[in-house]
Amino acid sequence: VIVNSRDVTEHKQAEDALRESEERFRTFMDNSPAVAFMKDEEGRFIYLNRPFRNAFGVKEKDWLGKTDFDVFPLETASQNRENDLSVLSSDGPLETVEVVPVPDGDLHHWIVFKFPVRSASGERFLGGMAVDITERKQAEDALRQSEEQTRRIVETAYDALISLDAWGVITAWNGAAETVFGWPREEAVGRPLSDTIVPPQHRDAHTSGLRRFLTTGEGPVLNTRIEITALHRDGHEFPVEL
Repeated sequence: VIVNSRDVTEHKQAEDALRESEERFRTFMDNSPAVAFMKDEEGRFIYLNRPFRNAFGVKEKDWLGKTDFDVFPLETASQNRENDLSVLSSDGPLETVEVVPVPDGDLHHWIVFKFPVRSASGERFLGGMAVDITERKQAEDALRQSEEQTRRIVETAYDALISLDAWGVITAWNGAAETVFGWPREEAVGRPLSDTIVPPQHRDAHTSGLRRFLTTGEGPVLNTRIEITALHRDGHEFPVEL
């Protein structure tokens, strides 16, 4: 038997290089802050990185070869598979938000990036990376609820409530302001306050006062109740407490 030692050496070197490449890939993916996975065209898991395994409390060997329908509730699995098929059919990437339960049973929101992967032999796979945005989603929901509550309070207040931007343009105008000043909200918002309810003889003082406030953060009317004359839409002036 004649063995070509050069062929054996090259084969060994190729195997070592492949093993090192796979090890580098796993090290890189396991230290990624994002959850990552790969599936075959049938939706079977063929790779899970460490953040994925930690997030769902699983071992890779227990999930390999399984589909979403084997490991997730039907609604979650159907959602995931529909997005997978969209990527495979379009042969392009997809960014979406998926709602997936974690081991404690809570539903978490994930921003997911899915993309087609093709091997050197032409075999197709699906790759995915995901980031848990549950805390951000909860914060956004809490902010939205707070803003809605504030809006309801402002809208139902008996006093006229008005807000301005840095240029003195009206940005908020509640129902009481409509009644007091005669301007509908859709007409008042976007107008300069000085041209809307400030009488002509007070406009210069209003403009300089606003400029002083923007420069120093101070002003004589801040945190103080004063009586002043306002202008109604129909042109008559009347006293208001500001």
